[in-house]
Amino acid sequence: MGPRGYVAGVTTMAAALTAGLLLIMFATTPGGVGPLGVTFWFLGLMAGLSAWLSIGFYLLGRKLQPKLPDSKQKVNSRRRGVLVGGYISVLLGLSSLHQLGGRDALLLGILIILVEFYLVTRK
Repeated sequence: MGPRGYVAGVTTMAAALTAGLLLIMFATTPGGVGPLGVTFWFLGLMAGLSAWLSIGFYLLGRKLQPKLPDSKQKVNSRRRGVLVGGYISVLLGLSSLHQLGGRDALLLGILIILVEFYLVTRK
């Protein structure tokens, strides 16, 4: 799949997830969907954010590193999208539970940076 097909496919998935999340958010309450529904909502949020961020990282990577093969660009953008999307989703989840502190956000951010550093430097 070429760059246009990749961006179109991921954009379609991200838009569908975003539309579903917004529909759930405006049509019901957290009490109405229950704990399992809220859990799936946050998983959908993570997937949607990861998809949107992957597109951004892919387009940015093509501008900053045009000589990098397209397959490597896709792998890098997916990885970074999942890491950053997961980080934001976890922060929002902890915040909604009133369990988020500055130290927690900092430690989680450092963990994400270490994981990214490890994945980039390994052969």
